[in-house]
Amino acid sequence: MYYVKALAEPPLGGLDLNIADEEEFSPDKLRANIERLYMTVIVGVVGFGKHTARLRSWRERNRTIAFMVVYFVAWALDFLIPTVIAFVMMLIVYPPSRNYCFPPAPLSLISGKTGGIQKPPAGVLGSDDSLTGAPEKHQGEAVEQEASNFVNSFTSIAISSAAGKHPQGNPHDEDQSKLESNAPDPTDIAMGAFDAKEKAAGGRPNSVHDKTKEPMSAAMWSKTRPIMHGIADVADGWERFGNALSPTPPFPKEKPRIKLAACLAPLLLISMFTSSYMFMKANGFFVGFGFFADPIIWRGLSYLNREFPNWQKLLEIRNTLLKGIPTNAQLTITLLRIGEANKAPLPPPPTSGMPPPIEAHAAAGEDLDHLGRCISLSVPYE
Repeated sequence: MYYVKALAEPPLGGLDLNIADEEEFSPDKLRANIERLYMTVIVGVVGFGKHTARLRSWRERNRTIAFMVVYFVAWALDFLIPTVIAFVMMLIVYPPSRNYCFPPAPLSLISGKTGGIQKPPAGVLGSDDSLTGAPEKHQGEAVEQEASNFVNSFTSIAISSAAGKHPQGNPHDEDQSKLESNAPDPTDIAMGAFDAKEKAAGGRPNSVHDKTKEPMSAAMWSKTRPIMHGIADVADGWERFGNALSPTPPFPKEKPRIKLAACLAPLLLISMFTSSYMFMKANGFFVGFGFFADPIIWRGLSYLNREFPNWQKLLEIRNTLLKGIPTNAQLTITLLRIGEANKAPLPPPPTSGMPPPIEAHAAAGEDLDHLGRCISLSVPYE
């Protein structure tokens, strides 16, 4: 949190610590939001991909056979879409079904290509929820380090590309290579280095005559704040869905899941009485309407903006479907306030201090019989 502003009226969703529309851009904020995106969305999407690879690999034969039989029976009966929607509703409403249908396994131990067991990229299974399996001293430390290094690596690639710098330097000039490796390479001179390189090669006009530099720079910087807000909104939405599916007290347990499943109930009913022909026909109509009905759409939007100035805010998912569902920041501040009110403050966050030992954690390899064989850290990985 860099800056918090007080509101004269309570927010629409009933929870504070929402992103302000007029929040200014800064590189530190962008970095923090990209790290959040990695820890929430990217890790979650990779985990989903590895679950899919496990099903396709046939290494967990009974589970794959069960999914295959249900799928093709529903396909043969022309009941595939209702079956998928009903399955998703079951996962939402009944949490034990998630571990039953998708038994958990350490992310770093599963190969995303083969669905089999692999050696963790860190060389040891020191954490279960990180993509590298790096050791950690407290829960979530490895994922946080991955997020930080993810941004660092991306920044290094971007700066090197802008400066036109090759990681190995010039292989034919060792002295020049050593000089380049010792020279500073800060972000604020990346564009200058690129300009100098291109001018020396005769590939760019003089900056006085280059009429594209200022417009392109202004266009890029004008989009930094919307991009930062977009990344933050995606991370917030992912966290809200996660806290709705697996709520933490004092937030309600059943109501959010029932609300999410209730939104799928109309789709389930419609899909049960809609043929494939009707579905494709309706999609064709909506595509054509969206392409050719631009005057009608803009007149409708102008009417809504004139009669209901804040209609976009009212329709945001955080104020409708996920109303009252916190992000991780909102959950944290709620727990802090409850602890303060009850004179039982939460303990301070753990610090890393000395690095964790390079060894597998105490429970590594346990409860993984569903992967098709007994996991032993002393045997080679596939």
